[in-house]
Amino acid sequence: WYFIRKPIVLTAAFGYFVHSYVMFFFLSWFPSYLMLERGLSLKEMSFATVVPWLVGTFGFIFAGHIADMVLKKTNDVYFTRRWVSVVCTIIVVGCVGMAGVVQTTAAALILTGISLFCSYVAIPQFWGIIQENVTGRRMGVVGGFVHFVANSSGIIAPAVTGYAVTASGKFISSFYLAAVIVFVGAIALYLFVKKPVEAAEA
Repeated sequence: WYFIRKPIVLTAAFGYFVHSYVMFFFLSWFPSYLMLERGLSLKEMSFATVVPWLVGTFGFIFAGHIADMVLKKTNDVYFTRRWVSVVCTIIVVGCVGMAGVVQTTAAALILTGISLFCSYVAIPQFWGIIQENVTGRRMGVVGGFVHFVANSSGIIAPAVTGYAVTASGKFISSFYLAAVIVFVGAIALYLFVKKPVEAAEA
């Protein structure tokens, strides 16, 4: 509990949650959006939904390289964790907000791909924060807590999205809602990813 109570650890968990929210939103509702709003057939939708996730995969591949480049320039681990995660999160806000209103399906898929790419760059930064702030013997418990917070979005995102679409009658409300949730995450990352936990007190 010493580590879990710390703002920087809670913020890392929340940052992971908001990016997971976006991913579960795309996993659960984006195919329905493409079929109902964009008029894609089942076959077209099956192909189209693969593309953004392929793009997103490169985010995981390059996440470490991007963080290392920033760290090499700044020589400040917390500046790197903070700004890589904040910038990526802000980009996700814009992409998710626009993906529901652009005119073409191709544009929506491109924005979704960029969003997933940035989420996959941001998420490793959160685990970097945890590893840099939690002693080894507590890593399993704290890591389990962070996973619990992040993966609760798998319950929340589909349910909240379904309610928003039903209440408004349009998918655009769910895109805006996701963008707002991610924006709150960006603010939290900017405010609280600043200083390490005093490990000597643990």
